[in-house]
Amino acid sequence: MTNRFKVEVEEENEIQKLIAETKELVIPILRLVPIQNTIQRLTLMDILEYGIKHATENNNRDLSNKINQVLENLGKLEKEDVVSKEDNYESFIHDVALEVANRSAIREQQRKEIIRLTTTLDNLRKYEGFVKDKIDNYKEYVDQCIKQTYNPSAKKSFKFAYKDLSKRGVIIDSDVPTLSRGKTVFNISNTIPGSYEVKAKIAGIRAETMDIRIDDLLEKQFNGIDRLELDQITLDVNMTIRLLNEKFLGKKKIGHD
Repeated sequence: MTNRFKVEVEEENEIQKLIAETKELVIPILRLVPIQNTIQRLTLMDILEYGIKHATENNNRDLSNKINQVLENLGKLEKEDVVSKEDNYESFIHDVALEVANRSAIREQQRKEIIRLTTTLDNLRKYEGFVKDKIDNYKEYVDQCIKQTYNPSAKKSFKFAYKDLSKRGVIIDSDVPTLSRGKTVFNISNTIPGSYEVKAKIAGIRAETMDIRIDDLLEKQFNGIDRLELDQITLDVNMTIRLLNEKFLGKKKIGHD
């Protein structure tokens, strides 16, 4: 048993390839051949004849080869009853015209899409610059606030019991053993601008020393992150900022609650 449709499909594909090839040859020929002004409507054969003459006069072998290939392809297509010399290949020229118009429409659409994408990219770059400026201004504001509120001649230090920080909502999670929490205190001091040193003691014995930077807290707050993970405890970002503002900065506050 054989597939009786296979040959027909292959032949159809070959014909379609030949039509496409001939169109690709005709389109540049129509652009290259100078058409003489005449009241007579020119046929495809008229244009090809002008083209051969023009190619010969200008020693344009490439154009001459293209035209000869078109003539050869038209002969093959005519044998397959795809085109007809009787109508001066009008149906074929009509298809070529539609092809050219379709390509022009696609190029115009692509041109508009490029303009749209370019505009979008420019807007994104402008917005990126705007956001960067806002971040830079925010950092500058924080630095100014830190410098204005920090007094190196009056360093402050505060002591907090574990249960007080837990009650305030500052400590929200901990690895400190439950039995040791009642004996745990934290000493928080402002050593340098924007930095706080936290010393933990359990029953009077120093356990941990941790550093907290206000700009780290503010960055987390800005990004919607509400937890600060330290060695053995986890702090609530907003409540920690509030505590530091209250104790070290008085009524002046950085960030938002």
